Order: sequence, then C-alpha cells, then structure tokens
Amino acid sequence: MNKSSLRSEAWNGTERMRVATAMGESSSVQSEKLRSLARSLSEMGLDNGNPPGSAKQPTTEPSIELGKGTFFADGQRKVDYILCYHYKKRRISQHRLSLTSQASNGSLPLPSALRRDSQPELEVGLQEGEESHLSEEEKAMMREEFESGLLEQGLQLERDKESKSQGIGFIRLHVPWATLSREAELQKIKVPVKKSYELRQPQGIAGKIALLYQTLIKPFRPDVPETLNTQSHQNRTKTLSHPFSREKLHLFETKSQDILFDYAVRSRIVKEILTRTACTQTCQATGISSLLATGVYNSAFPPHDGSFTRKGGRDQRNDRQLLYEEWANYGVMFKYQPLDLIRKYFGEAIGLYFAWMGVYTRMLVPPSLLGLIVFLYGILTVHSNVPSQEMCDDSLNFTMCPLCDTVCDYWKLSSVCSLTRASYLFDNGATTLFAIFMSLWAAFFLEHWKRRQMCLKHAWDLTSLEDEEETPRPEYDEILQEKRRNKRGAKRRSELDGVGDGEAEQGEKDKMLSQREPESLTLEDRLPGYMINVSNPIAVWLTELEVPKTEAEFEERLILKSFLLKSMNTFAPVFYVAFFKGRFAGPPGDYVYLFGHFRMEECAPPGCLIELCIQLSMIMLGKQLIQNNVFEIVIPKLKKMYRTYKEKDKGGEEDEDEEETKRPKQQWDKDFSLDPFEGLSPEYMEMIIQYGFVTIFVASFPLAPLFALLNNVIEIRLDAAKFTTEIRRPDAVRRPDIEPFC
Repeated sequence: MNKSSLRSEAWNGTERMRVATAMGESSSVQSEKLRSLARSLSEMGLDNGNPPGSAKQPTTEPSIELGKGTFFADGQRKVDYILCYHYKKRRISQHRLSLTSQASNGSLPLPSALRRDSQPELEVGLQEGEESHLSEEEKAMMREEFESGLLEQGLQLERDKESKSQGIGFIRLHVPWATLSREAELQKIKVPVKKSYELRQPQGIAGKIALLYQTLIKPFRPDVPETLNTQSHQNRTKTLSHPFSREKLHLFETKSQDILFDYAVRSRIVKEILTRTACTQTCQATGISSLLATGVYNSAFPPHDGSFTRKGGRDQRNDRQLLYEEWANYGVMFKYQPLDLIRKYFGEAIGLYFAWMGVYTRMLVPPSLLGLIVFLYGILTVHSNVPSQEMCDDSLNFTMCPLCDTVCDYWKLSSVCSLTRASYLFDNGATTLFAIFMSLWAAFFLEHWKRRQMCLKHAWDLTSLEDEEETPRPEYDEILQEKRRNKRGAKRRSELDGVGDGEAEQGEKDKMLSQREPESLTLEDRLPGYMINVSNPIAVWLTELEVPKTEAEFEERLILKSFLLKSMNTFAPVFYVAFFKGRFAGPPGDYVYLFGHFRMEECAPPGCLIELCIQLSMIMLGKQLIQNNVFEIVIPKLKKMYRTYKEKDKGGEEDEDEEETKRPKQQWDKDFSLDPFEGLSPEYMEMIIQYGFVTIFVASFPLAPLFALLNNVIEIRLDAAKFTTEIRRPDAVRRPDIEPFC
C-alpha cells in the first residue's frame, strides 16, 4: 500500500487524500530548497549559517545526546526558543526520525501519516474540559509542515527521540548568523556601533555635589557589571546605536554576537519567524498562535539562562543569577533595581513596568511621612479636642434616640467616646492641609513619571520605535472562516433554489468583516449591568464576545472592562459608606422607610468616618499587603506542583520493546514545569486600584500612603522573585510606554 492510500485511510476523505499527496510532493520540494540554500550559504562563506572562521558544527544524529544547559547537543549553538508538544503513539516500537539541527542537509522527518496513532486525548495546552478536534496523526503532520517552514526560514532545529508511548516532546530552535543578520536588517533592529563618546564630567561646585551624591548612594547600587548600570557614576562611556545593515557590518561591534544581538533580540527574531510561518497544506493556519490554540503545540517560550542558584564564583554568574541575587532577594530590598539588566533579560515592556513601580514607590515616601505626622498630631491633640471632650463627659448626660424601631433602646452619648476619639485621629486640623498636598502630589507624580519615561526611552532606543503589524488572533480567523463556509453553503443553496443574488453576497461579505464593531458599543452601554460581584473571567468573556481582530485590540478592551468591573467591585462599598450611608435616614420622628418597612441605615454618632477608616485599612493592609502577596507566593508553587504531577501521570509506562535512555533533566524540562506568563495587566491593575485609594480617600485615611509604600516594597521583590524563579521566561516585547495604564 502506497503513502497516498495510507493517508487516505487515516484521514477518511478524498479532500484529505489530496492534501496528503500534496504534502509528499511538498516535502521533496522543500528538501531541494534547503539543499540549494545550504549551497548558497557555503558559497558565501557561511557554513551552517555561522560567520566565516567559526568552528564547523557537527551534524546531529537522529538519536542525539543532549548538551548541557541551554545548548544543542554539540555544546556550541545556544537554544533561542522552545516548542513543546504532547505526543502519543502505539505501543509498537517505532523510532521517529529526529529533525537534524543542520539547515544544510535538507532532511525532513518522516510523515506522521505513516504511523497509526491512538484516539485524540486531552491536550495540556487546552483549557480544562476542552478536547482537541484534531487527531494525533493530524497534529503530527501539521507540526512537520510547520517545522519544514521554519527550516526554510533559516532556523536550525533539534528534537528529542520519542521513546515513551506518550509524553512531552521538546523542539529546540537556534537562529544562525545568516538568518539573524537578515532578520535584524528587515526589522531595523538597532545595535551598538564601534563609535562611543564620553559624558562630560560636572565641574566646580556642581561636580563636587554630584560626586558626593554618588558616594552616598553607592551602597544602594546593585552589584552588577558597569555596562548594565547606566546610572553608575563610573559608567561615563555611552555607545551609539544604529539600525543593523549587513553592508555596513564594519561599523558595528562584531567581536561577539552576544554584544551585537543580546538574547532578548535573538528570541524576538525567532518569535517573529514563528508568527509569520504558515501551514497551507495540512491546515489554513498562520503562525504559532493558531497552532497553540488548536493544541498542535503545547506551549512556546524562550528558555531561562540556566539555574538561578549560583555554583561558581561571583564573576561566573549568568544574567538570571545576577537578577536573583541582586534583585529578587529580600536581602537587597534597600538597593535600587538593576533596570538595564531587567530590560536585557525580560525586554522593554517588563523593564518599564518595574521602572514605573520604582518611581511610584519612591514618590510614596513623602506622603507616607506626612500621613504619619498627621496621625501622630491627632494622637497628641485628641484630649484637647472640644467635641471629643463634650461627648466623653458623663456629667452632660446626653440621651439619644434608639437606632432601630423594635429591639433598640435609648442610649447615652458618652458610650461612644472611644469611637469619637478614634475618628479624630484621622480627621483633625492637619488633615485638610494633607489633602491639599496630595492633590499637588498626584499631578507632580504623573509629570515626574513622564520625564523618567522619556529618559528610559532615550537610553533604551525606544524613541523611534514603529508600530509593528500584528497578525489576526486565531479566534478571529476561526470565526471568519466559519462565516465564509456558511456563506458559501448559503450561496450554493440559493443557486439551487434559483434565488442567488450577487449584490446580497457582497453585502454579506462586508457585513461579515464589520458587524462586530457595533456589538462592542452595545456591550459598553450594557456594561454597568454586569458590575455586581464580578471577576476576571467575566471581563474575558465580555471581550471574547466582541472577537477583537488582534491581540493588541483584545488586550486594550480587556483592560478597559477589567478596570471598570474591578473598580466598581472595589470602590462601591467605600463610596457607599463615604457618600450615601446615613444621608437619607431622616430626622427623629420622621425616619425614611424603604418599601414602607425597612428603615434606612444610619451612621454612628461620631459619623461614618471611623467605619470608612476601618474599611480602608482592611483593604490596604489586609487585602493588598497580606492576601495578594501571599497568593502570589503560594498559587504559582501550587500550580507548579500540579503541573509536575500531571505530566508525570501522563507520562505513561515505558515501551516494552525498548528501554528509555535516561538523561539528566535539562533546562527546558525545568522551564516547562514553571507557570506560564500571563501578562502585566493584573500587576498594573492592582497598582491602579491602589493609586485610586491613595489619591481619592487620603483625606479620610491619612495612613493609606504608608500602607501602600509597605505593600509596594514587598511587591517589587515578590514580583522579581516570581519573574526570576516561578514563571517561564516571557517574550521580550519592545514597548515605548506603559499605555493605556498611564
């Protein structure tokens, strides 16, 4: 039986037989293209995509021996990206031909259609309870076509031997110099040139003051290399950068590829190639996002730089170990953040987030001190406050009306003496001045951050950053294709019935592409109806109903809905106590009743301020400082334990016909067990809610800035530890600002 018949039997249909036959022809064409590409690279003096004069890379055998750390089996080429997938095969011993890591040999893996796989199973990359509609055979064919496209794009691949009956497979990607330089030129990536300049040293009194300031803050500087600390006084040499050009290679610093293209740039280039590579034979999908959404791949992420624990000397630390020791450690809580190292390792978007957190936290120091002074002033003057003295004087014998109609009795005003004095601690003569100061502080903070952001944009070459063209989301493509299929079916039926109409067809096509826009406006109008005890899933569900076209549109709409929902959910009780409670109770003898039976709630005799202070203290201290931080520590660890247990349980038994070759756990295995990165929106949202409490209700609770300061000092190091040790390495995203958050 030939390949076509096998594929026809596996796919069950004449249409799929045609696709499978095309795949066989495409494989030979792709192999010939790869051989031609290798010959061209050899003629250019680029053996295997490496610069001239570099060591020749050995050919990877089908059964490879894994290299140490984050390298290929040859121990020379670094792993720039990881693709993970879940595989399952029959218990018959079948050795899957591994992809070679050489782009020059042109070999492709055997088609998966030659194997008979088991029934489809629950994929790890899908949501719980959601099953993939693709069989294991179809997924394998889609993976092979996609990986062939990656080879054509110039990437080098390396994969493990699938020795188990089922498990997780890893595909390592490496971008060679030829591909790296080509993509850097196409994407206009700025790299440092050889020319540099020295910053002028301040002279006179200004120079002495600057030197004294740098000497005083030296103990608070992180212990990182001077090249990664632009704020250091000793680092006075500044390098220029220019968009990369292969024709002007002599102008750039080409001593080391790591200097010319750091790891974040390399992974970003690989991600761009993954985004534009298409599968046209086995499916109509473009980019890794579509394959992740359908369960063809489990996950895709760049690897960490080895372990975060140091085994050698201090001069042998990698970037991850530097971040762990000089940033993600409570022992260095008093030091500044190494923003340049954060930007180098995680990208500009995450670097800007931690820069904003640092500016916001430092700016909270003055209002925290003043708020504490206001509170201490209330403690010192509480016994001289006339209203408090009168309410606490038993001799005045003020008798008050009952607070309710049935079970309440008359009571003495002096019984609430403690509440009156506690209310005065927060609401005294200094509170008004403090509220005026906070109004000015809020405006000054925003302007100060804009200035700091412009400095970082200049230092990180973000001033001329252009908006990148984004690909449509997989969900958007799926709905669009479904509507096209429905439209074609309706057209055939109308032709059979004799009622086809070309103008109606064109109108339906235009309507299909634009009908989601009015729906988003309708959802915004109906949004307040959903704001009762809501959470993130509601915001995600509302956003998915609109089907935004790109990820940027999806994120913007999700942020808006999450902010509105969380704001209403968080601020509604506080606003009720501050502005509505006790306003409609009515005077004694003429109380207001709701529905004729329910008497409106009243404030305590000293007012609702003390109740508002208690509520704000529980939110600022209990929820943000304790609950959120504890959850950020515990939840990732529990998810990691569950994921590790789940993968061990899915690993299955070893094949009876062969023994699995034991190998040490590699870095990509450790990274896969970590929690996936879920974006910065939850982090920003938490701080925005906190900023609202600090600025809006500071007159009612002067200690709010102090509690916010304590929370942020812990939050920065907690987030640092989470990014460094608990989650997979995020994609390095270049972003010129932190909009739409600020």
